[in-house]
Amino acid sequence: MNLNKITKGYLMVMAASICFGTSCVPGKILLGYQISPMIITWWRLFLGFTVLLLYVSIKDPKLLKIDKKGMIYTALIGLISYALLNFLNLNALEKTSVATQVVLLYTAPIFVIIMARIFFKELLTPFKIAALVLCIGGCFLTVTGGYVAALKFNLLGVLMGIGAGLCYALLTIMSKAILHKYNQWTIVLYAMGFGFLFLLPFSNPLEVFHYGLNPKIGLSFFWLGSFSTALSYGLYITGLSSGIESSKAGMISTLEVVVAVTLSYLFFNEMVLGWKLFGVLMVIASVIIIQVDTSNPSEIKNNGLNDGQLIKELK
Repeated sequence: MNLNKITKGYLMVMAASICFGTSCVPGKILLGYQISPMIITWWRLFLGFTVLLLYVSIKDPKLLKIDKKGMIYTALIGLISYALLNFLNLNALEKTSVATQVVLLYTAPIFVIIMARIFFKELLTPFKIAALVLCIGGCFLTVTGGYVAALKFNLLGVLMGIGAGLCYALLTIMSKAILHKYNQWTIVLYAMGFGFLFLLPFSNPLEVFHYGLNPKIGLSFFWLGSFSTALSYGLYITGLSSGIESSKAGMISTLEVVVAVTLSYLFFNEMVLGWKLFGVLMVIASVIIIQVDTSNPSEIKNNGLNDGQLIKELK
C-alpha cells in the first residue's frame, strides 16, 4: 500500500472532522430561532444530498448508477447511520443533557475498534488502546469540564445515547465493507438520500418557510448542508477508501469535539479553560499517538469483506 495514499487518507478524515465540527455554529444559530432539531437534521441531509447530486452529475454522471445490492446496502447505511442515529441522538438529548448525549455519542470509537477487529481483522495494538483511553477521557473532560454533575443519568436516555454511538460507528464499518465495489461518492449520495427520506415522516421541513426570507437562517442552512454535511461525509468516506484502518479513522473523527468547543469559544464566548482545555489536549494527543502507530495496514488480512459478508454477519 502506498504510504502517501495512506497519509492522504488520514488527512482527509481529519479535514472531515473539522468540517463536521463547524456544524455547531450554524446549528446553534438555527436552534436560537426555535427550529426543531429534527427539521434541522432533515434539511441538513436534503441540502447535502442536493449538493452531492450536483457535484456527482458534473464530475461523472456514471457514478449515479448503482445496482440492486448497492441500493440495499446504501439504504441500510441511510437508515442506521443517518436516520436512526439522529432519532436516537435527539431522544437521548431530550432525556438526558447535552454533555451526556455528546459523551455517549463518542463511545463510537470503542465500537469501531471492536467491529474492525472482528470484521476486518485490524490489529489491536498498545498504541490504539492508549489512544482510545485518551480519546474517550478527553471527550469527557472537553464536554463536562470534569464535573460529573454535568451528566444526567436516565436509563432509557443512556441506552439511546449508546445506541447512537453504535449507529455512528456502523457508518465507518458498513461504508468500508462496500468500498471495494462502489465508488465513495455513490455510497454517500445514496445513503444521504435514503437518510432524509427515512426521516421525512418524523419531521415537518416546510415549517422553516414560516420564517420568511431570513439571510441568517438561509446562510446557516447553506453552510450546514454544503460544508458540514456534503463535504465532510465526502471527505470521510474518501479517506476510508484510501485503505486506512477503520479503528484509527474512528478515533481521529473525535477531533470534531475539539473543533466544536473551539468555535463555541470564538463565536459564543463559551470558555475553554481548566479541565476542558486539558480534555482538548488529550484528544489531540490521542490523534498523534494513532499517527505514530507503526502497525502496517498491509499486514492486516481481509481488510475488505466479500460482497454481503458483513450484512450476513450482522444479522
